[in-house]
Amino acid sequence: RGSVALLDAFLGAADGEKDPRCLLLAFEAVTALCRLYHSPGVDPTPLRQLADELADWAASYFPIAFNPPPHLTRGSRAITRAQLASGLESALAASPFLAGGVLPLL
Repeated sequence: RGSVALLDAFLGAADGEKDPRCLLLAFEAVTALCRLYHSPGVDPTPLRQLADELADWAASYFPIAFNPPPHLTRGSRAITRAQLASGLESALAASPFLAGGVLPLL
């Protein structure tokens, strides 16, 4: 149950996120969580159980529609549409369990 709770907690925290900096981190978190559940010796059942919800969450950002405000286009805080699109692509491709939610986007 603890592993399902981890994914539930992530989905609850990330639901409705709009800040592009947080979205980049959330997309990285999906990739890392999928990597974790596909690691040798780790039971992938929790990811399999919540794959549709996770894919639906990520798919809600497809396609990326982002026009950065001026304060996010310069310096170390710069965020681009390409960065967000790449992060989303990595998240959606992070597990074969997400395929059911990804295929309709193709």
